[in-house]
Amino acid sequence: MTLLNNERTLAHEVVEDSNPTNNTDFQTIINRRLNRRSILKGGTGLTAAAFFGALPLVGCSEDDDSSIVGDDDNAAIPAQGDLKRPDTLKFEAVAHSTAETMTVAAGYKAEMILPLGTPLNSGIEDWKDNREQSAESFEWRMGDNHDGMWFFGKNGNAYDAKASENSLLVMNHEYVNSSELSPFGYYVTQDNDAAPIFQKRRLASDVRREVNCHGVSVVELTRRADGMGYEMVSDSKYNRRITSSTTAQLAGPVAGSALVKTKFDPTGYQTRGINNNCGAGLSPWGTYLTTEENFLGVFARGQDASQLSAGDNYARERYGATENFPGWEYLWHTPEAKDAKIADEFSRWDMTAVGASAAEDYRYGFNTFGYITEIDPFDQNSIPQKRTALGRFAHENCAYAPVRARQTSGVLHG
Repeated sequence: MTLLNNERTLAHEVVEDSNPTNNTDFQTIINRRLNRRSILKGGTGLTAAAFFGALPLVGCSEDDDSSIVGDDDNAAIPAQGDLKRPDTLKFEAVAHSTAETMTVAAGYKAEMILPLGTPLNSGIEDWKDNREQSAESFEWRMGDNHDGMWFFGKNGNAYDAKASENSLLVMNHEYVNSSELSPFGYYVTQDNDAAPIFQKRRLASDVRREVNCHGVSVVELTRRADGMGYEMVSDSKYNRRITSSTTAQLAGPVAGSALVKTKFDPTGYQTRGINNNCGAGLSPWGTYLTTEENFLGVFARGQDASQLSAGDNYARERYGATENFPGWEYLWHTPEAKDAKIADEFSRWDMTAVGASAAEDYRYGFNTFGYITEIDPFDQNSIPQKRTALGRFAHENCAYAPVRARQTSGVLHG
């Protein structure tokens, strides 16, 4: 057995292609309708409008219930104002720079808050640069590589898009830097005599740490007494982590399908975890939408083509999961089963058909990822809902069009 600790491909740098067909791609469709100049002009204006408030934020009802999801059909904050696109930005552009510092426009200030490993509650020890924090403690720490996020202004127990003194910040954690996360670096052993997908193995503690560092954080913030910036409200009832081990509900047309039944839930209505969460958005009723992107990389597949139907084989291969596919460099399926602390902690990342039926293995565990997931940050007991009606692929982001009463709306996701 050989120790490998320098061979690693950054998982987030791999581009997943789940459309290896001759179908017309979306970029070609766009090019037929619009030229590049008009796309850039419209895109820049729309981004500026959304970011600086010309487009309305949609949120929740005004009641003071513990949940922000109302019982009516009204948008939390209906579209208002003239919605006119701003012609110019209201600050002077920052000059190009190669300095290893953050530069912001004159009159603005930037500071780091909620870095990797920040404890969300008391009783969790502070981050240590030797990286000796337990893997389990990351269930209550900020995850790695912050990505999409949303600032939920908070008034009492409800979302208020116009509030800014108190808030819930909801944030994605898309991937991990393995060598910088573990005290052992990227520690891998190799056994060339093992089955192909198990020739490289990782430590259980390292995989557990990475699983807990993925997902989403919900953190309550309050404006500092001097009015400058925000600080976390430690021990807030709203503070929570949703990780790649958290139970999630499959909602919509996929729920209950034979193609999502697993050993964890033979009925096909629940799965464990959200993963590789990239962009984020706001639902018309004021909940958080988070998108799963490069989920393929955490799964492996052994030699099982003869056990599966032609459709099952195609569904795997179109994503790149051919036989003896070890995944990317996560290798979450490889720790020894004896080191697991929860049922099937590591084997669930192996989609190989090894049982007599889907209820005896995780051949369809892979099918429970790749969705837009809805989270209610104001209900700490809510279960994340994977909205399967919005499609399954490597989602980059999602955004709803402004919502108006008695008019249809739409969601854009890429």
